[in-house]
Amino acid sequence: MTFKAVIFTLVGAGLCAVGVFVFLIASDASSTSTERSVQAPLVEVAEVSEVTRFPALTTTGFVRPADALTLTVEVSGRVVEIHKRFEIGAHLEAGTKIIALDPTLYEAEVLRAESALQGARSRVSQAENALSRQQQLAQNDFASEARIEELEATLAGAVAEEGAARASLIVAKDQVADTVVTVPFPFVVLSEQVSFGALVSAGQSLGEVARNDVAEVRTALTERDYRSFRAAGGMMGRVIRVGDADSDMWAEATITAIAPQLDGAARMVDVIATLQDPFRQDVPLLLNSVVDVEIPLPDTGQSVLSLPLDALQTGQRVWRVDEEKRLRAVDFTIERRTETELFILSDALQPGDRVLTTALQIQVEGREVRLTERTDHGEG
Repeated sequence: MTFKAVIFTLVGAGLCAVGVFVFLIASDASSTSTERSVQAPLVEVAEVSEVTRFPALTTTGFVRPADALTLTVEVSGRVVEIHKRFEIGAHLEAGTKIIALDPTLYEAEVLRAESALQGARSRVSQAENALSRQQQLAQNDFASEARIEELEATLAGAVAEEGAARASLIVAKDQVADTVVTVPFPFVVLSEQVSFGALVSAGQSLGEVARNDVAEVRTALTERDYRSFRAAGGMMGRVIRVGDADSDMWAEATITAIAPQLDGAARMVDVIATLQDPFRQDVPLLLNSVVDVEIPLPDTGQSVLSLPLDALQTGQRVWRVDEEKRLRAVDFTIERRTETELFILSDALQPGDRVLTTALQIQVEGREVRLTERTDHGEG
């Protein structure tokens, strides 16, 4: 072999060695990149926000009249008067005379009862005088015991007759009063079922009315929610919001009653709130309608943070993603959850921090991740 051939052989061998070395480095780099890709999964995160309004328990309720009456009369008669505004939807003052029946027959009964009472009183007076004379005669032995007993019985009968006459007069006067129909509170007319000149019977329905200055909102809480409120100071007197979440029209109501028992198979606690002026124009609520109800949660004095519900990972854990894109476990207390949001108290999170929302099979402290920012979570 010539010297030149030897040189070419050595050069070729060197180039081959360099190629192998470069290949090994590239393979190692590829392997490292692949391993890093496996160790750093692509995940979604969401930004933590602080609620601007304290979170509330959201549920549904029903608007019910605080007082509702079916108008009837306790006597029979012909309708001789109907208030000109007695029509569906009309609002009238307390004590307004709505309907009047012809009182002639009942006024005659009053006169008859008054006459009977006067006669009974006269007979009582006569019996008292007769008994008094006999008792005076008896003191001088001019009257018998039998006669005195007879007069005493006569007086007792006259007194009883007077009592019956007085009762009849009371009934007769009440019947005259019953010919006029009034309502003891301000009201709205729900229905009217009477015409002028109609002959109505005792107990017949003439219409329906409901109180118009207040209404009731009835809702229900789970036993767990009720106990949470009770532990935080109770619910009586708490102001809630009632209305339509879609139109953002709300009115305030005050909780005035809580059922002392669990109701139904669902074991719910009934809650009643009083709604003032339910028919005002800015919140057009309808009786018997379904409404959204927001009951503010007890104020803990701490900042409440809002996260998307899928930030709550397996094992009821929340993971913060730090500046180095590594997972950090967070200590927290759940304040409230909805179908989409989680409200928590935590000293380990601040508004603007990022939390993991992708469900990973392996969740360990310090694990590296790659981020794709999520933008669909707003402030609570």
